[in-house]
Amino acid sequence: MNKSKKYLIEFVLFFTYALFAMSWKAGDMLIAKMGFTASQMAIMTNAINVAKIIGSLSAAGIIARLGNRKVFSYSTLLIFLGILLPFVNGFPLIFLVRFTLGLGGALVLVTINPIVAKIFSKEELTIVNGLNAVAFNVGLAITLTLASSISSNPSLSIKVISFTLLILTFLWNYISSSIDEGTFSQNSSTHSFTLVDGLKDSFNWIFSLSYCGLLGFYLVSFTFMKPENVKYVIYFGVIGAIVGTIQAKKIENKLNFVRVSAFLQLLSAIGFMVLYNSSVVKFIGMSLGFFIFLPMAAFVTLAFNRPNITPREISVTFSIFWALSYFMSIIIIQAFAFFKDNLGDSSAFIFIVLVEATFFLGTTFFMKNPKKIPEVKTC
Repeated sequence: MNKSKKYLIEFVLFFTYALFAMSWKAGDMLIAKMGFTASQMAIMTNAINVAKIIGSLSAAGIIARLGNRKVFSYSTLLIFLGILLPFVNGFPLIFLVRFTLGLGGALVLVTINPIVAKIFSKEELTIVNGLNAVAFNVGLAITLTLASSISSNPSLSIKVISFTLLILTFLWNYISSSIDEGTFSQNSSTHSFTLVDGLKDSFNWIFSLSYCGLLGFYLVSFTFMKPENVKYVIYFGVIGAIVGTIQAKKIENKLNFVRVSAFLQLLSAIGFMVLYNSSVVKFIGMSLGFFIFLPMAAFVTLAFNRPNITPREISVTFSIFWALSYFMSIIIIQAFAFFKDNLGDSSAFIFIVLVEATFFLGTTFFMKNPKKIPEVKTC
């Protein structure tokens, strides 16, 4: 596959997930106008997270049957159905639309990894993984930058986002026709690698559980925190991701880089919550966003750098990764909302900082460096 087509495919992958983030956040803005409590908002956010769990767990099997190209196409159409949110009323229908949106996002997220593992070389993967890791953040950054316009008419914004996504879907179907799905599995043993096999691999558990606290903290931040505070986390997250992607390509011991970043991330999270209502919180937010996303390219690449890893095994790893991460996020979000509604902001903030600490603890005390770089077949 020539370079221009590879990078055009990456463009579609990246902005599809960025548009998913924009649709999610614009939906939050629309729902916020309806006067729901923090606990009700948490349930509606968790509609997406429940869908992501189901989508992640089923993704590997669906991909094996239909192939990544078709699954990605169908997933974008599910995200497009988020356009229905302005037309529905009542909790059950809102929950259903959000669930459908989340299901599409989950399938897109899991499908991206085996696609890039196939078409990019191992030297390119660190950069590509870094870009894809920040796609959601870029979508949020765009939404927050345009927050005043979007919040004034979130219904129109959701429609514009959805139709932009539909254009990308048509582009994807045109440019991805040359992807040979049959070469994803090189032999029967790799094809038969199942979710059950993945659950027997301790790496998948450690990799996923280490990320749970970070993801829960991040979802709580952009769902419940003041937009004027969170926007600095989002903006500097993009900068951190860019710097981290460049550094991850240069650094051989990626896990140590992740560990140092995780420690600085934890310190920033403590400062952000302690100084949340102070005038300096925006500067702490800059540090927090930078260090949250600084290690992401290196962290994700750890999954690709295992011995003799195949695209099929990568698909299973990220099915487990996202399913477990979002399952734990549901618990974290609901617990945070409970503390906030019943015990006040201070208790909620202490809780979410303790949760965030699990990323540092997991990567520092439980993860180990892979022994060698994988041989992933590319085209």
